[in-house]
Amino acid sequence: MSETTYSFRNSALEKEETVYRLTDRGLELVYPTYTHPIAFSEIKEIRLYHDPTRFAMTKYQCDITLHYGTVFTLKSVHYRGFADFEDRGAAYAAFIRTLHDRLKTFPGIVYHSGNRPGCFAGNLAILIGTVLLVGSVLFFLGAPGTLGGLFKFLVVVVMVYFSIQYLRKNKPATYSPDHLPEKVLPM
Repeated sequence: MSETTYSFRNSALEKEETVYRLTDRGLELVYPTYTHPIAFSEIKEIRLYHDPTRFAMTKYQCDITLHYGTVFTLKSVHYRGFADFEDRGAAYAAFIRTLHDRLKTFPGIVYHSGNRPGCFAGNLAILIGTVLLVGSVLFFLGAPGTLGGLFKFLVVVVMVYFSIQYLRKNKPATYSPDHLPEKVLPM
């Protein structure tokens, strides 16, 4: 098999990009001063999810958890500067698919998509609370009478819409490495 690589810079705290390289034996994290090898047999869990931010709406992530608890995170966006992210979704998705192809022969790896159940429940509770709060304010105070009030109401409606989309993509589930869930991969 050939080597496949993917690289990105996570944040301003990292001066260089981290290069992730797939080899026949495992995954290597290539830093400027050293290489950290990870055998495929050390991987315990893979989690794919959508993690949008205000500045990077197309950010997808893959958490790779090892048997001894260490977690490595790959992101589909590359930090270039303050509020400036480069979308590397196509290269990220290709790397994730290749990683899963190589992991098929290693039993015992658990594949999850979406948020962890507790995180999902918390996000759902916040969404329900927001809808109830806005609904009760409208019920007791009436519809917004000013243009500014109407604008604020529309902002809340748009945020609720995006929150529902986020929850749909990140509903906790398990999957097979043969059938990656497209909803948590960049298009």
